Amino acid sequence: MTMRNLLFVLAVLSLIIKPMCVGAKNVESGTIGNETITVNGVSFKMIAIEGGSFMMGSSEDDKEAYPEEKPLHEVRLSSFAMGETEVTQALWEAVMGSNPSNHIGSDFPVEQITRDDCEIFLKKLNALTGKTFRLPTEAEWEYAARGTSRSEERFSRNAETDL
Repeated sequence: MTMRNLLFVLAVLSLIIKPMCVGAKNVESGTIGNETITVNGVSFKMIAIEGGSFMMGSSEDDKEAYPEEKPLHEVRLSSFAMGETEVTQALWEAVMGSNPSNHIGSDFPVEQITRDDCEIFLKKLNALTGKTFRLPTEAEWEYAARGTSRSEERFSRNAETDL
């Protein structure tokens, strides 16, 4: 598996599972705050992320970067909220009525799902809560993953060998 393929797989799993299918929620100005939501007896927490800007991508002189990672550019984001954890099997089952996972545990992340499954999950979750959840954008995910560090370096260049 190439480094590019590995990062793509990690990004897809993160966008679909880690930031929960409940990846992000738009937050109106002035209403940003952490929120615990309960659906059919299962609670999950949305974490407020204050908007800001960061440099995303790779510089032209970065010889290890893939062409699609260039150019390095500034991204500005409005405030949003993102799931504190991955979608648990308990939450998935509370919303969907079944658990497709192979590695069973109510607090384990749901697995064996597709993007289409996530879209159905989101529609059902939105209907159950009266809120509007969606998948995070790549920029939102990267911004949240960096936390208070907005530095350009965020992944090991040796990801293949670090595993």
